[in-house]
Amino acid sequence: MKSNPENSLKLSFAGKRILPNKQIVKQALEEFFEKLSIENGLEKVEFFNGLAEGSDLLAAELFLETPLKGSRILHAVIPMETNYYIKTIEDKIAKLKFTQLWETANRKTIMPIVNDLNLNRAYILQSDFLAQQGDVLLAVADTDAELLEGGTLDTINKFLIEKKPIFCFDYLKQGWFISSYSIEKKSYKISDLEFYKQLYDYPHQIQFRRLSS
Repeated sequence: MKSNPENSLKLSFAGKRILPNKQIVKQALEEFFEKLSIENGLEKVEFFNGLAEGSDLLAAELFLETPLKGSRILHAVIPMETNYYIKTIEDKIAKLKFTQLWETANRKTIMPIVNDLNLNRAYILQSDFLAQQGDVLLAVADTDAELLEGGTLDTINKFLIEKKPIFCFDYLKQGWFISSYSIEKKSYKISDLEFYKQLYDYPHQIQFRRLSS
């Protein structure tokens, strides 16, 4: 299997803020990170993460805690200045985690200032940035939810349009969905996970079907 230049990977993340099955999501992400670099022979992983309350913060923590074969870079990508963004985080512990991870991040990107009356534009810019910079998307989502601009499913659609690989864990179905795309003829795979093939009909709601064996 051929590797990409420098055997590195730019991995973007998009996820749900409210997690009714946090422990299940935690176990799924732990397994993903543990096997990612080893099974794909990666020497460096740059993780683009929005540090939002919920699955973003959880994924960022696990990325830093899970042993990786090579080096890691946490690239925090937030939609607005920190003093505004932290107000979108309601839980006190989550606020503290955001502050800690923001300070820990190796690289930081803040979206351009937007009008207060159009804050959703900031999230759209953030979603665009994740899709432009990432080679692969790791997502945590309810795949039956409504597709909103700047949201998780919107980011998934952008990766699909760019024909970039996607690993999406549906926290309600408690299963993985994966796109069939690869980059530079390399398919990123994680063994022992229940995978699904992903179909879509843009700009309509993303649709899924089980991957035939």
